[in-house]
Amino acid sequence: MKKILIIADSMAMPREEYLYEETWLYKYLTYFNDYCVIDKSHRGSTSNRLVTEGGGFKNVQPGSDLLEFYNPDCVIIQLGIVDCSPRYISIESITFKILNNLPKFIQNLYYKFKKKFSTRKLKYAYVSSDVYRSNLTNYLNRAKRNNTKVILCAIAPIAKSFIEKSPEIQLAIKRYNTILKELSNSYDNVDYFNPYPNDFSETCLVDELHFNHLGHYFFCEQLIKFDIN
Repeated sequence: MKKILIIADSMAMPREEYLYEETWLYKYLTYFNDYCVIDKSHRGSTSNRLVTEGGGFKNVQPGSDLLEFYNPDCVIIQLGIVDCSPRYISIESITFKILNNLPKFIQNLYYKFKKKFSTRKLKYAYVSSDVYRSNLTNYLNRAKRNNTKVILCAIAPIAKSFIEKSPEIQLAIKRYNTILKELSNSYDNVDYFNPYPNDFSETCLVDELHFNHLGHYFFCEQLIKFDIN
Protein backbone atom coordinates (compact mmCIF):
# COMPACT_ATOMS: atom_id res chain seq x y z
CA MET A 1 0.00 0.00 0.00
CA LYS A 2 1.32 3.44 -0.92
CA LYS A 3 1.82 5.95 1.88
CA ILE A 4 1.04 9.68 2.02
CA LEU A 5 2.56 11.58 4.94
CA ILE A 6 0.97 14.91 5.90
CA ILE A 7 3.02 17.40 7.92
CA ALA A 8 0.93 20.40 8.96
CA ASP A 9 0.21 22.90 11.68
CA SER A 10 -3.26 23.80 13.01
CA MET A 11 -4.41 24.64 9.46
CA ALA A 12 -5.21 20.93 9.00
CA MET A 13 -6.67 20.34 12.45
CA PRO A 14 -10.17 20.59 13.99
CA ARG A 15 -11.24 23.62 16.01
CA GLU A 16 -14.19 24.63 18.16
CA GLU A 17 -15.96 25.83 15.01
CA TYR A 18 -15.75 22.53 13.11
CA LEU A 19 -15.18 18.81 13.66
CA TYR A 20 -12.25 16.70 12.50
CA GLU A 21 -14.53 15.20 9.84
CA GLU A 22 -14.90 18.69 8.36
CA THR A 23 -11.18 19.38 7.95
CA TRP A 24 -9.39 19.18 4.62
CA LEU A 25 -7.15 16.46 6.05
CA TYR A 26 -10.05 14.14 6.84
CA LYS A 27 -11.67 14.82 3.47
CA TYR A 28 -8.35 14.09 1.80
CA LEU A 29 -7.69 10.80 3.56
CA THR A 30 -11.22 9.56 2.86
CA TYR A 31 -10.76 10.41 -0.83
CA PHE A 32 -7.51 8.42 -0.93
CA ASN A 33 -8.89 5.56 1.15
CA ASP A 34 -6.83 3.01 -0.76
CA TYR A 35 -3.66 4.74 0.49
CA CYS A 36 -2.15 4.75 3.95
CA VAL A 37 -2.44 8.42 4.98
CA ILE A 38 -0.24 9.28 7.96
CA ASP A 39 -1.24 12.41 9.88
CA LYS A 40 1.64 14.26 11.56
CA SER A 41 -0.19 17.54 12.16
CA HIS A 42 0.66 19.50 15.28
CA ARG A 43 -0.54 22.90 16.50
CA GLY A 44 2.04 25.66 16.48
CA SER A 45 4.34 23.73 14.15
CA THR A 46 7.28 25.35 12.43
CA SER A 47 9.64 24.01 9.79
CA ASN A 48 12.11 23.20 12.56
CA ARG A 49 10.20 19.95 12.98
CA LEU A 50 11.51 18.78 9.61
CA VAL A 51 15.07 18.63 10.91
CA THR A 52 14.55 17.82 14.60
CA GLU A 53 11.58 15.50 15.10
CA GLY A 54 12.92 12.01 15.72
CA GLY A 55 16.38 10.64 15.07
CA GLY A 56 19.53 12.43 16.14
CA PHE A 57 20.88 9.35 17.95
CA LYS A 58 23.06 6.40 16.91
CA ASN A 59 23.74 8.07 13.55
CA VAL A 60 19.99 8.27 12.78
CA GLN A 61 19.07 11.27 10.65
CA PRO A 62 17.51 14.10 12.73
CA GLY A 63 13.94 14.61 11.57
CA SER A 64 13.40 10.92 10.78
CA ASP A 65 9.94 10.92 12.41
CA LEU A 66 8.79 13.04 9.46
CA LEU A 67 10.41 11.08 6.64
CA GLU A 68 12.85 8.21 6.98
CA PHE A 69 11.00 6.17 9.62
CA TYR A 70 7.83 6.15 7.51
CA ASN A 71 9.38 5.99 4.03
CA PRO A 72 6.34 7.64 2.38
CA ASP A 73 5.68 7.75 -1.34
CA CYS A 74 4.41 11.33 -1.06
CA VAL A 75 4.63 14.06 1.58
CA ILE A 76 2.32 17.08 1.83
CA ILE A 77 3.80 19.95 3.85
CA GLN A 78 1.63 22.80 5.14
CA LEU A 79 3.98 24.79 7.37
CA GLY A 80 4.98 28.43 7.38
CA ILE A 81 2.52 30.79 9.01
CA VAL A 82 3.93 30.09 12.48
CA ASP A 83 7.47 30.42 11.11
CA CYS A 84 6.99 33.76 9.38
CA SER A 85 4.50 35.69 11.54
CA PRO A 86 6.01 38.90 12.94
CA ARG A 87 6.30 38.96 16.74
CA TYR A 88 6.76 41.54 19.47
CA ILE A 89 10.00 40.06 20.79
CA SER A 90 12.51 37.45 19.72
CA ILE A 91 11.93 33.90 20.93
CA GLU A 92 15.68 33.77 21.59
CA SER A 93 15.73 36.86 23.80
CA ILE A 94 16.27 36.83 27.54
CA THR A 95 13.00 38.76 27.92
CA PHE A 96 11.03 36.00 26.20
CA LYS A 97 12.64 33.30 28.34
CA ILE A 98 11.96 35.21 31.55
CA LEU A 99 8.35 35.88 30.52
CA ASN A 100 7.73 32.19 29.96
CA ASN A 101 8.56 31.54 33.62
CA LEU A 102 6.29 34.26 34.99
CA PRO A 103 2.59 33.95 35.91
CA LYS A 104 0.16 34.25 33.02
CA PHE A 105 -1.35 37.52 34.22
CA ILE A 106 2.09 39.18 34.15
CA GLN A 107 2.66 37.89 30.61
CA ASN A 108 -0.70 39.33 29.59
CA LEU A 109 0.16 42.72 31.11
CA TYR A 110 3.48 42.78 29.29
CA TYR A 111 1.95 42.00 25.90
CA LYS A 112 -0.87 44.48 26.52
CA PHE A 113 1.79 47.14 26.99
CA LYS A 114 3.69 46.00 23.86
CA LYS A 115 0.53 46.08 21.76
CA LYS A 116 -0.15 49.66 22.86
CA PHE A 117 3.33 51.07 22.28
CA SER A 118 4.94 48.87 19.61
CA THR A 119 4.19 46.69 16.58
CA ARG A 120 5.01 43.15 15.57
CA LYS A 121 8.30 42.90 13.66
CA LEU A 122 9.29 40.42 10.98
CA LYS A 123 12.83 40.36 12.37
CA TYR A 124 11.38 38.64 15.46
CA ALA A 125 9.69 35.81 13.52
CA TYR A 126 10.11 32.44 15.20
CA VAL A 127 11.99 31.07 12.17
CA SER A 128 13.93 33.47 9.96
CA SER A 129 13.60 33.20 6.19
CA ASP A 130 17.17 31.89 5.97
CA VAL A 131 16.51 29.14 8.49
CA TYR A 132 13.17 28.35 6.83
CA ARG A 133 14.97 27.84 3.52
CA SER A 134 17.67 25.77 5.22
CA ASN A 135 15.14 23.51 6.99
CA LEU A 136 13.25 22.85 3.77
CA THR A 137 16.41 22.33 1.72
CA ASN A 138 17.61 19.76 4.23
CA TYR A 139 14.28 17.95 4.06
CA LEU A 140 13.95 18.08 0.28
CA ASN A 141 17.45 16.70 -0.20
CA ARG A 142 16.56 13.79 2.04
CA ALA A 143 13.26 13.28 0.21
CA LYS A 144 15.13 13.22 -3.09
CA ARG A 145 17.44 10.49 -1.80
CA ASN A 146 14.39 8.63 -0.52
CA ASN A 147 12.58 8.85 -3.89
CA THR A 148 9.70 10.64 -2.13
CA LYS A 149 7.48 13.16 -3.88
CA VAL A 150 6.84 16.38 -1.92
CA ILE A 151 3.99 18.89 -2.26
CA LEU A 152 4.80 22.25 -0.66
CA CYS A 153 1.60 24.12 0.24
CA ALA A 154 1.75 27.90 0.03
CA ILE A 155 0.98 29.91 3.14
CA ALA A 156 -2.65 30.98 2.78
CA PRO A 157 -3.87 34.59 2.64
CA ILE A 158 -4.89 36.12 5.95
CA ALA A 159 -7.73 38.42 7.05
CA LYS A 160 -7.58 42.22 6.88
CA SER A 161 -7.81 42.40 10.68
CA PHE A 162 -4.58 40.42 10.92
CA ILE A 163 -2.86 42.84 8.53
CA GLU A 164 -4.08 45.85 10.53
CA LYS A 165 -2.46 44.65 13.75
CA SER A 166 0.59 43.11 12.03
CA PRO A 167 1.49 45.31 9.04
CA GLU A 168 4.52 43.23 8.03
CA ILE A 169 2.61 39.94 7.77
CA GLN A 170 1.91 40.28 4.05
CA LEU A 171 5.59 40.87 3.31
CA ALA A 172 6.43 37.84 5.45
CA ILE A 173 3.97 35.55 3.67
CA LYS A 174 5.19 36.71 0.26
CA ARG A 175 8.84 36.17 1.21
CA TYR A 176 8.33 32.70 2.63
CA ASN A 177 6.06 31.62 -0.22
CA THR A 178 8.75 32.74 -2.65
CA ILE A 179 11.13 30.37 -0.88
CA LEU A 180 8.64 27.51 -1.31
CA LYS A 181 8.21 28.29 -5.00
CA GLU A 182 11.94 28.64 -5.66
CA LEU A 183 12.69 25.36 -3.93
CA SER A 184 9.96 23.54 -5.84
CA ASN A 185 11.60 24.70 -9.06
CA SER A 186 14.92 23.24 -7.92
CA TYR A 187 13.72 19.64 -7.46
CA ASP A 188 12.01 17.39 -10.00
CA ASN A 189 10.22 15.53 -7.18
CA VAL A 190 8.69 18.68 -5.62
CA ASP A 191 5.53 20.63 -6.52
CA TYR A 192 4.34 24.00 -5.26
CA PHE A 193 0.63 24.15 -4.38
CA ASN A 194 -0.92 27.63 -4.28
CA PRO A 195 -4.66 27.41 -5.08
CA TYR A 196 -5.91 30.57 -3.39
CA PRO A 197 -8.11 33.04 -5.33
CA ASN A 198 -7.96 36.79 -4.56
CA ASP A 199 -11.10 36.71 -2.42
CA PHE A 200 -10.07 33.66 -0.38
CA SER A 201 -9.53 35.55 2.90
CA GLU A 202 -12.95 37.21 2.59
CA THR A 203 -14.95 34.01 2.14
CA CYS A 204 -12.92 31.06 3.42
CA LEU A 205 -11.61 31.96 6.89
CA VAL A 206 -13.20 31.30 10.27
CA ASP A 207 -10.93 33.80 12.02
CA GLU A 208 -7.84 35.77 10.99
CA LEU A 209 -6.05 32.86 9.36
CA HIS A 210 -7.73 29.44 9.79
CA PHE A 211 -9.97 27.89 7.15
CA ASN A 212 -13.72 27.75 7.65
CA HIS A 213 -15.86 24.91 6.24
CA LEU A 214 -15.72 26.39 2.75
CA GLY A 215 -11.97 26.91 3.02
CA HIS A 216 -11.34 23.29 4.01
CA TYR A 217 -13.58 22.05 1.20
CA PHE A 218 -11.95 24.30 -1.40
CA PHE A 219 -8.41 23.44 -0.29
CA CYS A 220 -9.09 19.70 -0.43
CA GLU A 221 -10.87 19.87 -3.78
CA GLN A 222 -7.83 21.56 -5.30
CA LEU A 223 -5.30 19.34 -3.55
CA ILE A 224 -6.80 16.04 -4.73
CA LYS A 225 -6.19 17.19 -8.31
CA PHE A 226 -2.45 17.05 -7.70
CA ASP A 227 -0.58 14.01 -8.98
CA ILE A 228 0.90 12.27 -5.95
CA ASN A 229 2.84 9.66 -7.95
